[in-house]
Amino acid sequence: MSEKTAKKQLNFMICRPDCDIPVYMPVETVQRNGMVSFGEDNQFSQHLYEYYSDCSLLQSLCNGTAQYVAGSGFADEEQTNRKVNKRETLWQLLQKIALDYEVFGAFALQVRRNTFGDVVALDYVDVAKVRLDEDESKVYVSATWQKYTKDVKTYELYNGDRKQNNSIYYFKNPMSKGVYGLPCWSSALKEAMTLTEISQFHLSSIQNGLASSFILNFNNGTPTDEEQSQIEEKIQEKFGGSRNAGRYMLSFNESKENGVDIQAIPQDNFDSKYMNLKETSQESLMTAFRAPAQLFGVSSQSTGFSSIEYKNAFKLYNKTVVEPIQRMFETVFADLGFEVEILPFEIEFDENNPEETI
Repeated sequence: MSEKTAKKQLNFMICRPDCDIPVYMPVETVQRNGMVSFGEDNQFSQHLYEYYSDCSLLQSLCNGTAQYVAGSGFADEEQTNRKVNKRETLWQLLQKIALDYEVFGAFALQVRRNTFGDVVALDYVDVAKVRLDEDESKVYVSATWQKYTKDVKTYELYNGDRKQNNSIYYFKNPMSKGVYGLPCWSSALKEAMTLTEISQFHLSSIQNGLASSFILNFNNGTPTDEEQSQIEEKIQEKFGGSRNAGRYMLSFNESKENGVDIQAIPQDNFDSKYMNLKETSQESLMTAFRAPAQLFGVSSQSTGFSSIEYKNAFKLYNKTVVEPIQRMFETVFADLGFEVEILPFEIEFDENNPEETI
């Protein structure tokens, strides 16, 4: 096979997917300095955030649940408005760590004490930047965890000792078995990635226009490589992409034998297959959160649902999922010297018209 022929064949080959194969479950490995890496590339928390950022349903579930958990403040209004650092109140801090807990299955706080051992400040720490040692006694914080990371700050893990002037409080999902926490949706990581890739497939189908649907055969000789590139670029510019949908093509030929031959590539009904896969993936994510679809804007086959159905769904989710997490956060704050009671999230219903359709 000549070099020229091989080059032409490679122009039409798809060698590998554009996206990296995701890491679905993390591997924890002890490094030489005692730190435990989170995932094979030590970036599993970053992968979790990417899933959260790219999957609209997952983001809705995490944001909505965190909002329910933060509730309407604390029973003691003074505690709600109490400043725990120069920028934030205790309730604002709760909202941040509640979201981290939903996304990462863990959260972190920097605890600072005065010379008398009293907690004088609590600062939010992005838990995605936190790593621990094997004994879970030291905390390492870095903005960018890579194979060789230099900008690492080391702290003691909070242990309740009043002599700790500056430590990191790290809390993880009690169901997690390793050093690091995992979110409740860790069993549905593949489904979150699937929903993201389905959206990307449809977007690419629109943006790429003719690329995956037709073959254009020009039957009047083989142009040079440069001419081929120019022809391809002009066709893509004029007829490719969503903005050029509906345009027609003109071809001027010396004879039928030299005319442009357009062949359609048979489609395997990917759109309908992906719709079924999308529904299954959505159900798996909802199951992982134990979340009723009505609370998170997931459409159903029906035209709507009544306010009483929404109210009952919220009561169930609040009782089985939200309240246990709220009690957990109250225990955390009590451990840090802040006695609080989180007020339930307020939803107003029209009691005079309970069958009103939402």
